[in-house]
Amino acid sequence: MALLKTKQVRVICRNCHGEAYADDFKLDNIKGMMVCPNCEKTPSIQKVKETVEENGVDKKPVGWDETDEYLRVNYKEKSKPEVTFDKVEGSKYHIICVCKKCEYKFKYNTIKQWPRVCPACSKKVEVVEPIF
Repeated sequence: MALLKTKQVRVICRNCHGEAYADDFKLDNIKGMMVCPNCEKTPSIQKVKETVEENGVDKKPVGWDETDEYLRVNYKEKSKPEVTFDKVEGSKYHIICVCKKCEYKFKYNTIKQWPRVCPACSKKVEVVEPIF
């Protein structure tokens, strides 16, 4: 019995626009698409960034010293917005939250953490657990 040769389909890769057989394509989780064997072999930019982060290499400009590091740390601490809360009377789980973008006041449920966005402008609500 002779084996039947099937015709293989050649497909164009969306990433590099090269041609390869459809059976050779693999799913790349980082790019979220099927890639050809050539693209699979070449490291993506995100993989390179991950290796830099793993190595702990933090490139700083020439002339970076202790003063610059001190200013960078203190600037991060100052840039955190101060969050103020007002408790809703009659409820121990609700607080009055004020949107930082549009200054809209709304009730926020600390148990359900709802609403997750401002009802007026859809900015993400950044709430730190209040201490009452």
